[in-house]
Amino acid sequence: MTPSSSLVRGNVYVREDDKKALVKMLKDNSEHHLSVMAIVGIGGVGKTTLAQWLYNNQEEFMKGFDLKAWVCISEKFEVVETTRNVIKQIHGSTCSLDDFDLLQNALKKELSNKKFFIVLDDVWSDDGDKWSNFMTPFQQNGNKRSIIFLTTREENVAFAVQNCRPYFLRKLSEDYCWSVFAKNASFPESNGRAALEEIGRKIVKKCDGLLLAAETLGRLLLTKHDVEEWNKILMSHIWEFPVNKSKIIPALPISYFHLSPHLKRCFVYCALFSKDYPFKKDELILLWMAEDLLPPPKRGKSLEEVGCECFDKLTSRLFFTKTKGFDHFFGMHDLLHDLAIFLAGNFYCNSEELGKEEEIKIQTRHFCVDLRHCSSKLYNSISKVESLRTLLLFANFSSPNCNIEAATCEILSKCKYLKVLSSDKLDVLPNSTGELIHLRHLDLSYTRIKTLPDSFCSLCNLQTLKLRRCFELTTLPSGLHNLVNLPHLDIRGTSLEEMPGKMSKLNQLHVLGSFIVGKHEDNGIQELAGLVNFHGSVEIKGVFGKPV
Repeated sequence: MTPSSSLVRGNVYVREDDKKALVKMLKDNSEHHLSVMAIVGIGGVGKTTLAQWLYNNQEEFMKGFDLKAWVCISEKFEVVETTRNVIKQIHGSTCSLDDFDLLQNALKKELSNKKFFIVLDDVWSDDGDKWSNFMTPFQQNGNKRSIIFLTTREENVAFAVQNCRPYFLRKLSEDYCWSVFAKNASFPESNGRAALEEIGRKIVKKCDGLLLAAETLGRLLLTKHDVEEWNKILMSHIWEFPVNKSKIIPALPISYFHLSPHLKRCFVYCALFSKDYPFKKDELILLWMAEDLLPPPKRGKSLEEVGCECFDKLTSRLFFTKTKGFDHFFGMHDLLHDLAIFLAGNFYCNSEELGKEEEIKIQTRHFCVDLRHCSSKLYNSISKVESLRTLLLFANFSSPNCNIEAATCEILSKCKYLKVLSSDKLDVLPNSTGELIHLRHLDLSYTRIKTLPDSFCSLCNLQTLKLRRCFELTTLPSGLHNLVNLPHLDIRGTSLEEMPGKMSKLNQLHVLGSFIVGKHEDNGIQELAGLVNFHGSVEIKGVFGKPV
């Protein structure tokens, strides 16, 4: 999993004084070789939004910087991983180095004689030793006036890290908060009644000056024009939620509980992802489809179109937000991610959330594993959860902590109810895969897999098969035409020499990235004519992969 860049949010509402003060503070500290500064405020007050404004403001602030990077830290601050993520953000590509000394030397080289601006978002750790180790490459390199900028909810973090005084971000005033709420609720353009304004201002008072609360509740009420509906929000018992004992602010569960049942399920499913993980719209929709989270299509619509509508509704309500700099990626605000985890309970689990626990709960049905931080004990415990429905395995390089191939074979032999299996490190698919009769979604993209076992062709419920950039894959099993319910097949970037025979029998197939024309009658280009539901573009190659 890769860190997200900054999320695109709306205008930096009524923060002109804060913007000017931040720029002045940063410029006033320009005599430092390296300025380390923190912006401090409670969750949802707008720290990240202001940091985004600085980061993306080329004309007013960023002019003159040679390098910039945005890295999300969250609760677990790991020096090696954070260093690697800074390099990845500077490069715009992956970094497979694991040795700390090599990573630090690589970062020193990147920063040498450069003026840089690095944002570390959502920092929680005040461990002085960790910060000292992490800061070494920055302190020894770079030009004068380089900046490391942190956002944090904790004042002690700011004092542990910074060499400039922190900037404390106050809550929005009630009037300013009302302007945010009104803009998102389209008030008074479509909701201009005096009775609604009276209720709306009372709702804003309960938002307690938090930008995120005002935004999300404004979006919730955008399509509601009835006094009774607005009063339901005002009188909700969720306002009494004990905020001090939780990271969840009441406005967010209020917005969640006004979603339709299927939208609730789709949102909670995202608890699988790590905080600040950037996801693609079409990929998430395919996962929702595999898990039966979407309502059945009506009036001739496809299930993908239903999924697209669900995604757009969650985006319009700010549960998802577009990621800056990556057109096709989306993310979730930290506090909304906290809400998803809270609602998911033990049914959804991400290995990053386990902390020091080395086994997953028996109730878990959906599990996402970061193999870089996965102990052998944890990985081996997965096979005990025989009712597992989802297994997502991620790693940018080989894990020294466990034998992935052997452990995965054990998992697949026992977890017979899997619907979703995704891995970028599973280089051999065992024969037992054919026994996963409930499997609907298989993603082996970017693996070194060379072939698929013949038993694979008995997976009659498979809906999605993704083999993108499996560079060593040269053949597909001859029985692939038996997967008659397969709509999505992605074989772009493989080394396939030709298609298997009888592809025209896959009459449900409508997404096919590439077609390699074979030299036999049953795998020639005429097989494309039988794909009656196919739509979109396809790359056609000649015999043995040569372009037609």
